[in-house]
Amino acid sequence: MEPEGWQEVLLQVAVGLKEEGASPARLLLERSLGRLVQSTAAQAGMVILEGGKGKPKVVCRLGPAEREGALAELWPRLGELVRPTLFSGEKPGIWNEQAISDMLIFPLRQQTLFLGTIVLGFSKPPTQAEQERLREEGEEILLFLELEAERQRARRYLRESEALLQITRALSRPALMEEMLGMIIQAVVENIPAAEAGVIHLLEKDNEELLVPMGAFHAFLSRDSQVRMRLGIGLAGRSLLEGQTICVDDVTQDPRFLPGRTPPSYRSLLIAPMEVGGRKVGTLSLQSSQVGAFTSDDAHFLSILAGHAAMIVENGRLLAELCQRLEELRRAQDYLVRSEKLAATGRLAASVAHEINNPLEGIKNFLALLSRRLPPDDPNQELVRLVAVGFERIHNTVRQMLSFSREHEAARHPCNLREVVETALSLLRNRLVAEHVETHVDLAGDLQVLASPPQMEDVLVRLFLNAAEAMAGRGGLLEVRGRQEGGQVRLSVRDTGPGIPEEIRERLFEPFVTTKRNGSGMSLWSCYGIISEHGGTIEVESEAGRGTTFTIVLPALIAQG
Repeated sequence: MEPEGWQEVLLQVAVGLKEEGASPARLLLERSLGRLVQSTAAQAGMVILEGGKGKPKVVCRLGPAEREGALAELWPRLGELVRPTLFSGEKPGIWNEQAISDMLIFPLRQQTLFLGTIVLGFSKPPTQAEQERLREEGEEILLFLELEAERQRARRYLRESEALLQITRALSRPALMEEMLGMIIQAVVENIPAAEAGVIHLLEKDNEELLVPMGAFHAFLSRDSQVRMRLGIGLAGRSLLEGQTICVDDVTQDPRFLPGRTPPSYRSLLIAPMEVGGRKVGTLSLQSSQVGAFTSDDAHFLSILAGHAAMIVENGRLLAELCQRLEELRRAQDYLVRSEKLAATGRLAASVAHEINNPLEGIKNFLALLSRRLPPDDPNQELVRLVAVGFERIHNTVRQMLSFSREHEAARHPCNLREVVETALSLLRNRLVAEHVETHVDLAGDLQVLASPPQMEDVLVRLFLNAAEAMAGRGGLLEVRGRQEGGQVRLSVRDTGPGIPEEIRERLFEPFVTTKRNGSGMSLWSCYGIISEHGGTIEVESEAGRGTTFTIVLPALIAQG
């Protein structure tokens, strides 16, 4: 194995031998150390490996326990050894046994890299034969450690490959983006031994801020530590801006770290940028309470999973855009179908209205003639009056049908919808007060459109009247909101009435469709025609028991200029 490979797996070897208990690797190491102690006059023996950051880690011991402080003090000197060396009379000794006065040390090296040592303790200086025996057994232990390092590394690659395979399979199945990102975090935390928590920061599309949409796996992150960071600022921001994985051994000592309102509960931090097709997506981070916990192997695996996470986010974004486009297309198709349907209905209604209008004029004349011929006190005058009332109702309906079907454009000029709303409300103020209806108006700006003010006023009066009638007898709230969004003006009229039955909601803008007992069903049809003539749309949303909202969308005047 190359020297740089040893640097990555040595800590894992030490941890593995320490934690695996009665594993074959540990039994072989103990057997080799035991055979070495028995074949010499040694009273104690240890195999010590470099544990990272210049600290020793005892992985196998025979005899009395060591003094940790003395061992830590002696360890830098042992790292300089290149051949078996005898230490005699060291004070304090590294063993909790005063009788052990001499130490025979065999440095474990792979080329120029210091891996650790084998230490034998004697009560008297060892013989030349015992030193030679240590050299022979030490070379065997070194070979064993090389094999164990390869095994540990192969096990890690196998775990990582299995994790990547599971993620690749999951990518081929339909799943929510949050679920997939959670799988990424779980995989990286479970397969990097030092990792205690993972978190994904995503880059906001508009203001280039990094957010924390995902909670940490193993619930490691506190809410206070979930701070917002801008691109290029903080460790996550720098990692994404530079497109480089950043490994920090101790965040409390790094000036780039942005702390939250409380001190961080972790010390080591590993961050990989998430990029796809040259587009910056976010970062994938790992945390550990240990100082210097992560290696370059960890960084390599994290960068692979960060790439997968970036693809998941990008696919989620594309899918969301596709769904939005499909929904817009569906609405446009529905609107076109409904427009054509209403146009056909309008042409039919116009034809019928023309046919009805001619005999209506004759009926009107006959009624006037009959009224003049009858004496004022004739009881039949009341019958004539009732017929006249019915005639006027039919005449008004026919007039509305003809008005809607005429293909002409009313005079249009810049129109302030705020003024139109105020005028329409003032016309109905007494009616609204009588029905105990409160009004709330929230209009942002002047809401300028190119329109016919009388026609816009007619539309709003009809909508306000419908709202008042829906809340008649029990009162409620009439809410009018207006905003300009891009090149469109959106005006919504909401009431807190009983709502519109679902079975007629889709046909609400068709003629003769009404929820009122004495309604003609022409009011909303007329509103639809006026708004359509102005190049806009009118939609309805209603929920039983919670009211109805009509939303008018018109081209903003600035967009037409």
